[in-house]
Amino acid sequence: MIVTKKLTLLAITALLISSTVSSANTDDTAELLSMANESLVKNQYDQAYKYAGHAKALAILENRPADLAEALNAQGSALYHLSDFRAALDFHQQAYSIAQNTGDRDLIASTLSNIGNIHLQLNDFEAALITYEQVYQGLNQATPKTKVKILTNYGYTLHKNMEHEKALQMFQQAESILQKENLTIYKIYFLIMRGELAREAKEFKAALNYLNEALQLAEQKNNQALAITAKIELGTTLYHLTDYSLIIELLSPEVDKLKQLGKKDKLEDLHRILADSYRQLGEFEKALHHRESETKLQRNHVSLLALQHNNVVTAERKLENQQASLQALELSHTNKLKSLSEEFKQERYIYLAIIILLLITFIGYLLRTSHHNKES
Repeated sequence: MIVTKKLTLLAITALLISSTVSSANTDDTAELLSMANESLVKNQYDQAYKYAGHAKALAILENRPADLAEALNAQGSALYHLSDFRAALDFHQQAYSIAQNTGDRDLIASTLSNIGNIHLQLNDFEAALITYEQVYQGLNQATPKTKVKILTNYGYTLHKNMEHEKALQMFQQAESILQKENLTIYKIYFLIMRGELAREAKEFKAALNYLNEALQLAEQKNNQALAITAKIELGTTLYHLTDYSLIIELLSPEVDKLKQLGKKDKLEDLHRILADSYRQLGEFEKALHHRESETKLQRNHVSLLALQHNNVVTAERKLENQQASLQALELSHTNKLKSLSEEFKQERYIYLAIIILLLITFIGYLLRTSHHNKES
């Protein structure tokens, strides 16, 4: 009775601990995913990969497929920014396989969109188009944010495949959603992209209109990073219109702002446009200054990405070694258990033989006693 009570208490305690650990792990997974996304925004791609890796391990432990897909997507995004597109594609494809079993249509759509983006980056416009056509089929079940992302990327892909009329339909659908929803940041990105495509088509007036609207919205939201991005695109458009003095007037004040923001990739673009503009005006000393700044930033950027990618590869190798050690340890334990099991079986047979022998002896004794009683 006392043993039964102890077992019951142990079972209840185990359930309580399991419940507490499960809740803690769920919170930890969400926090790690949040940290991974924050690191992506800060261009700390190796940190993002690491945090997402920890989230992935917890998601596997807790059997949480949606979190696992999110973690794989975060790792894929980190590799994407490190220009390791093939590896990034593998992670997003793993995420897609898992997301399909969650029933989360928004997660499925955003994961497919990530896959389409990589195909675009690899200039595989046909594969990107097939992917976005697949995403588009589930559009109605996605959130407004994801819808805008899908329609914009699908439109961009159609444009690259020279299907301009259909691309325009996608852009119009995205614009319709943006007018109904309070998605200002998404609208800014949308307008910048439309400006880039208009400039590519040599529709410079339309490009300036899109980019000026994007700039106004970014300034209203007090988003300096997006405002500077819009200005850089405006500068690029003005360069095609040979308005070099206006480019310098527009972009020169942004150099210090970008340094403060730490947006080195945009700073590199800024120096490039200013160098080209000063060169066109014959101000070669200033052009050289900006060209040297651009080259230095470019080298530092390449070195930083290489370092971060090396950190990711090193961490992955370390994890593989740890997993191999755990597998070896598990195999060792398994072999020990087998050995103990065999020893137990052998001992059991010995005990069984002794018991049988004792039984035979006892039966013999009973038979002899019975026979003796009859003779008496």
